[in-house]
Amino acid sequence: MYTRIEPETIKHMLEELERCEEKIQIEYEKLLEGQSYLKHLVKEDMWEFRSGFDRQMERLSCAVQRFTRYRMALECILDAYGRCEETILSYEDQKETYQMSYDRCDLRELGEKLLEYEIPFQ
Repeated sequence: MYTRIEPETIKHMLEELERCEEKIQIEYEKLLEGQSYLKHLVKEDMWEFRSGFDRQMERLSCAVQRFTRYRMALECILDAYGRCEETILSYEDQKETYQMSYDRCDLRELGEKLLEYEIPFQ
């Protein structure tokens, strides 16, 4: 048994992915600001700034990791959704084929064939 993934769920995942992408952009802009500020610092202030710069880099790295996980999850969901849809369509085709075969089947004719081959038919 499978769980149908509604298109609305995929839409929410895409929205979350966009929010994550925005966070990455914000962190990247902060990083660029930090780099330009770094050029104007005097040596004694360097250590304090360096630790802040490292924190920004760490946040950016975390945002990139989250973004990557979201993208991978979304790709997996979309892939699974596609496979489920293909399977459902395949089952529907098979069901239709079986139904057409069943509709053509004449039980009286089947009983005669079974008697012809001496197979008991009840």
